[in-house]
Amino acid sequence: MARKHRGKKFSLVFNIILVLFVGVLLFFSMRPVQVSLTDEGLQIHGMYGQTIAWEEITKIEVADTLPTIQLRTNGSAIGSRLQGHFRTAEYGSVKLFVDKSQPPFIYITTEKQLVIINLDNPEATQKLAADIAARL
Repeated sequence: MARKHRGKKFSLVFNIILVLFVGVLLFFSMRPVQVSLTDEGLQIHGMYGQTIAWEEITKIEVADTLPTIQLRTNGSAIGSRLQGHFRTAEYGSVKLFVDKSQPPFIYITTEKQLVIINLDNPEATQKLAADIAARL
């Protein structure tokens, strides 16, 4: 009888931990992207974040549309927020940090990858693009 009771306790604790873990992942996936411009480069904070060194950036452009997304390969797609690695029809593998309901989008090309980002509103995205261009 004690083993059966212990198994139920373990199951309950495991399920609580699992729900908390999923909740934390959802919370961080839903947060808007945060970006810092440092002396080293463009720093993207949060899940799947990275720092792109200024000398690695070969091209930057602003577009009103996203490429056609075929598959999420490692990331989150919750509502209109896309973060992580995705496969697109036009560019192949890309890294996205976008709210697809808030164009425009900044396309940052490096020798290794294409990163597409945007911020909470179009004005902030345009200002970020101008600040990045000024650093280059």
